[in-house]
Amino acid sequence: MRFCKEHVVRRSKVHAALLWLKAHNPHYADIEIDMDALTALPEDGVPEGMVQAAVPSSINVARE
Repeated sequence: MRFCKEHVVRRSKVHAALLWLKAHNPHYADIEIDMDALTALPEDGVPEGMVQAAVPSSINVARE
């Protein structure tokens, strides 16, 4: 099954975004980053839960 680039997760980017939010957004200042959840994300790929939830389609969608 193929996924478009919008579904790809990069663990390092998620971690960097969470650190940035903690430093720059008062609503995130007190969050604790769950490192177990973070390490469960792929280094560069589609998260397993998303793969399992995907429904195959025979519709051919072309990007312009």
